Amino acid sequence: MQVFLTKDNDRLELDLGPLAALADTTCLGHSPLLNAYRNAMLPLSYDDLPIRLSAKIKPGAVSLCPQGIPLPDLTWELVLVNKESDPDHIGTGCILNADWVDIGLINQWRGRCRTLHGPKCGHAIQQVPLPTGPAWLIDLDNKCLVSGSAGKRFVALSYTLGRYPGFIMNSEKLVLLQQPHAISEPEFWGNIPPTIRHAMALASVIGERYLWTDVLCIVHGDVAATAAQLKLMSAIYANAVLTVVAADEDAQEGLLGLENISTSRNINQPVLPFGSKERIAVRDTNPLIYPVYHSRGWTYQEYLMSPRKVLFFEKQLHWECEHAIWHEDQTPGTNISQSFLPHPAPRLQVILAGFPELGSLERVISSYNTRNLAYDQDALPALTGLLSVFTRSFTGAFLYGLPEMFFDRALGWHPAWKGAGSRRRTPRTLPNATSTTSALPESSLPSWSWIGWQGEVSWPAREASRIDDNAGWPLAETFPITEWYTSRTPSGSPMRRVRSTWFENRDAIKDHTRPLPLGWTRHEGHAYTLTNTRTKGVEYNYPEGCGRYHYKHRKLTYKESSGQNSNLLDSWFHPIPVADMRSSPPAAFTMPEQTPYLFCTTKRSFLWARRDRKYGSLYIVNRSGQRIGALQLQLKKETREIPAFPPEAEGVSETHMHAERNTLGRRDELGRRIELVAINRQKMYVLAYDKERDMYLDPPRVYETYTVLWVEWEEGVAYRRGIGSVESRAWEEQDLEDVSLVLG
Repeated sequence: MQVFLTKDNDRLELDLGPLAALADTTCLGHSPLLNAYRNAMLPLSYDDLPIRLSAKIKPGAVSLCPQGIPLPDLTWELVLVNKESDPDHIGTGCILNADWVDIGLINQWRGRCRTLHGPKCGHAIQQVPLPTGPAWLIDLDNKCLVSGSAGKRFVALSYTLGRYPGFIMNSEKLVLLQQPHAISEPEFWGNIPPTIRHAMALASVIGERYLWTDVLCIVHGDVAATAAQLKLMSAIYANAVLTVVAADEDAQEGLLGLENISTSRNINQPVLPFGSKERIAVRDTNPLIYPVYHSRGWTYQEYLMSPRKVLFFEKQLHWECEHAIWHEDQTPGTNISQSFLPHPAPRLQVILAGFPELGSLERVISSYNTRNLAYDQDALPALTGLLSVFTRSFTGAFLYGLPEMFFDRALGWHPAWKGAGSRRRTPRTLPNATSTTSALPESSLPSWSWIGWQGEVSWPAREASRIDDNAGWPLAETFPITEWYTSRTPSGSPMRRVRSTWFENRDAIKDHTRPLPLGWTRHEGHAYTLTNTRTKGVEYNYPEGCGRYHYKHRKLTYKESSGQNSNLLDSWFHPIPVADMRSSPPAAFTMPEQTPYLFCTTKRSFLWARRDRKYGSLYIVNRSGQRIGALQLQLKKETREIPAFPPEAEGVSETHMHAERNTLGRRDELGRRIELVAINRQKMYVLAYDKERDMYLDPPRVYETYTVLWVEWEEGVAYRRGIGSVESRAWEEQDLEDVSLVLG
């Protein structure tokens, strides 16, 4: 009993002995529990392993798991069942109704959130106003569609539809469904997926009149109107009073366990005796295993932008808001588990606060771009709503997911962090798409954008603006070397200029003598932190022209939690333009035409690439066999792409691209010949590391490099095959040619 009283110590771990010996326990209190655990493990074929059982103590709960094997299938999370008759009982577990969920909990949770959190919940997301409301809402009282004028409260539904939808809204159906009770007519009702029908009934039960769901509230056939609604999707979810998340299966499954609405959930909740008077409930730990819902691309912005969610998952009800996570099998107010999905919420808050911070954008994009889409060409439409919101911070909007204000740098994105590469997306035919039911606006998959590839996205060296507490992380400042234009056709008629306004205005931004922009304060000297993440004995890595001061903004005074992969401080090298999100006009949600071809005049060179024998890394070499740069491929290593590059000759020592150069020797061992085109120049600020003293050294070393793309041409259009970096001096020593680049 004492372990369930633990409140502050969540690191205590008890060794309960060998798993095989659990049957020998004589403790009357523990033997039913331990034997049940052992019997559950036997079918998993782990009984023959020399496993010792561990009990990990958390506030209000205990986890049973084999030592050193933290697999969900082998973990039981135990909670003491609460006795309602005893107001002082310490138990936090609840016995579930096997058939029906407790719908009353939803309004209890909503009320508790309002009382405890108030406007703090979703404070940044609340800065995403929906000026005109959704185009259409379902009137749950009259069972018809009505105009979604601004100010109407509504519940939103987030779910996975499945591959073959049986209902597509068009203009003809829209006319009919505006008539009272039209939705409940058999010709429509039977074609609406069960999840939507159940969500309509649920929203009525909890006292709401209007529901928004894509199937009925986005009208297809008018591409322009559909595109306008896609741009508003993130704002729609941000403004919903509640989002119902159907995280089990797809739309045909429905929301199980709603009494008088859907079928029984038929849940099996293990409850075991604990001593003579207590009971222990075994909690389902599957929230740690992401369901299909969290692997789908379309659900990403819906979940991320919803400030308050009630989730149907593993046949239970769950609540998640900005400040709490509650579960149906726990007493009210018990909050012992983490988010259902580790999403980049702090980074999202930075962008929604108006900061155009490239590192935060990278985190949000990467979390999305690993997800799956039934149709690859949906990669941009499925994120258009979120990018439309982000245009309020990143001035100049986005072109195929790349922020135009950082465009020269953004083009230099890398696949993944450790060279795992990415998968090339390819368009496929959409089902049920005809001239009158065209599902989505046309969307290309250009090779120069991460939209054209599935996988994590990174800019390996952080563009210098916000101070990073990780001293060893390199900084970069990008310098444009050409002008970029875009067009919808490879002929380039008509063209539009793409301007990287960040780099055009950087010198003025770094001018420490100018008056400070609204909200910024200047502080003398380098920024310091009290956290333990800094490497000892080192100042921060500062770019040229910075270091005498550091800057803070009143809207960003916190450091993101360590659990969200952030070492960023609330200090900046220099003030940056910060958007006033609340005063942004509705036009801020607009996006430029998404044109898939890029044009510029730049320099190219034909060089060679080889792979390191030991690690498989690719290096760029000149005709003398000297390493002058590094290359990363787009595709995953499993595709046999890297073995197509010859290895270095035996005896060649490993070097970094900035270190002493090596000569391979024979010309026939130069490697695979590739065409490289330069897209920008960079200054890299890197702190040297003293291994003997275990510390980084000031000041940083400065390296100048060119970012280059490996391209191959087809019918006059170049396609990106990889990305690399070449030392500036070495690049400029090559036989460079002018090239009129057309990237597709």
